[in-house]
Amino acid sequence: MSTPSSRQHHPTRVSRRALLAASAWSVPAIALTTSSPAFAASGLTLALDRSSYSGTGCSTISGATVSATDSGAPVGGVAVTALLADGYTFVGGSTSATGTTTSSGVFGLPDINVPRDGGLSSITASASGAQSATASLAGSSGLFRYTEGGSIVTAKGVPQGARPIAHSLFLASDGRLIDGSTGGTLSSNVDTVGQMIYASGTWRMPIKKSDGSFVYLENGTEIATTGVLGGAPLGYSIFTSDSPTDGATGKILTQNVRQSGEVISNSIGVVFPVHNSDGATKWVTLQKATNGGSNFTPVAGRIFFTTFSSLIDGKADTTLANGVKSYGSAYSDGSHYRLPIEKTDGSFTYLEDDSEKATVGVPSGSTPASSSCFLTGDNRLVEGASGAVLATDVDKLGTWAFNGSTARIPYSLSGSSC
Repeated sequence: MSTPSSRQHHPTRVSRRALLAASAWSVPAIALTTSSPAFAASGLTLALDRSSYSGTGCSTISGATVSATDSGAPVGGVAVTALLADGYTFVGGSTSATGTTTSSGVFGLPDINVPRDGGLSSITASASGAQSATASLAGSSGLFRYTEGGSIVTAKGVPQGARPIAHSLFLASDGRLIDGSTGGTLSSNVDTVGQMIYASGTWRMPIKKSDGSFVYLENGTEIATTGVLGGAPLGYSIFTSDSPTDGATGKILTQNVRQSGEVISNSIGVVFPVHNSDGATKWVTLQKATNGGSNFTPVAGRIFFTTFSSLIDGKADTTLANGVKSYGSAYSDGSHYRLPIEKTDGSFTYLEDDSEKATVGVPSGSTPASSSCFLTGDNRLVEGASGAVLATDVDKLGTWAFNGSTARIPYSLSGSSC
């Protein structure tokens, strides 16, 4: 299984501030510019080497240099001091760097640390008897991260106020859905989104726009829906209402639905559970709807929660887990799925392809997040299958998702530093 390993589900859908059910953003990149003379000035003059630099909060600007010239000719042996402010520092933490120009008249600056929240500032280079150089600094936020393969990556182009959704996707307050791995905007004027689901070589995500229209993403490309007249984005290209519809084909998948669970993509196909207005339950694929009992709460795939605190398989009517207090968001990769569980006795487990498994390293007081991951009381994201800590200082958390090659989960930081 392409495991990764966040939205909390409770039998009564109790929410948690740090967990988001599913659910992008560019900001100015770091720009470092300077006003260089249009002619060769007479006398010792300093200049920065580029018109702009790019970076993100908690990253570094590398390769900046200061040159010293006199009437256009390089001057070596000049003692240069460069100063930073407003949270920007050189590697090592100092706001100043000193050095001497080489025989070619160049002093290479140490890497510049960008503060987590970015912001506007300036850098100034000076030398005795020289015309100084000043440049502007503008950094984008480094508040947003995602994990991939055990590594933490700072998201690109995600502005303050954005929400982590799934994989490396974030939803900005201005309605842009942004891929934090590239900083690119995948969709604009977004109101709500559903689950990002991978199936049959394609990932999709359903979207409702702020103007009331509906689209879905397919491998990052926005596509207009067919036959979707209302409702809310559920997962893949499915929109839920009393008649859930596949927006890619316009097919009504079932009717008289009161509540829908999450979408799972596994060996069965793309499947989700529903609770009908007459009390009956069904599990639904893109091809058909199959009866699955009555008066159960739909969870994900073919999984339902019973009044006896059990999770059951709606097809086989078999019990998957007993003594369930709450559960998180399901993760699937087109072949397998996982679902994190909190038990009434305070222990933690997770389902993996209908088999309940014990967790490792999940402390008391944690909350089921996504896949086999849990969010601890001290804001750590723990992989319950291995006990590994995947992230710390987590504030808001999206859900694990797979795009055919990588599994990722996005989040924002609660701390004040990198």
